[in-house]
Amino acid sequence: MVLREVSKTPGVGAVRTVVQVVRAEDSPTARALAKKYINKNATVMTDEHPAYGEYMARFQHLTVNHSIEFSTGDGVNNNHAESFFARMRRMVIGQAHRVTPKYMYEYMSEVAWREDNRRASPMRQSRSILKWASRLAPEASSWKGYWQGKRRQDEVLFVP
Repeated sequence: MVLREVSKTPGVGAVRTVVQVVRAEDSPTARALAKKYINKNATVMTDEHPAYGEYMARFQHLTVNHSIEFSTGDGVNNNHAESFFARMRRMVIGQAHRVTPKYMYEYMSEVAWREDNRRASPMRQSRSILKWASRLAPEASSWKGYWQGKRRQDEVLFVP
């Protein structure tokens, strides 16, 4: 699942992307992701999937019915999430060629980083990578000894 924060400045698009690998797009998962990542004052746009039905009680929740349209006349859409998944598919086709569930989180995180830093200068991107890598130590423990055959056994899943 992907959550994208969109800039209030027209034309800028998404500025922050959160990805999580989940077993199912269901209400408990959507609720837990919202609680962890979405500000109470946010306006949330989704499609009409039943998993997001509870959002109306917590947020200003706007939906688009994809069986009718991609975007409402008022501009309600989930195009930023759809754009992320389109880029993810293109990365798999053109670069990775194969993505296994065990490493899905890493692939999705890379695409999210690229999306969030697409307008940054090369210097700023380099600094971002170094800053991110220096904070990664606890998460990177699953990569220690990779070349010696010590590999993570399971995928990284978000569990509500």
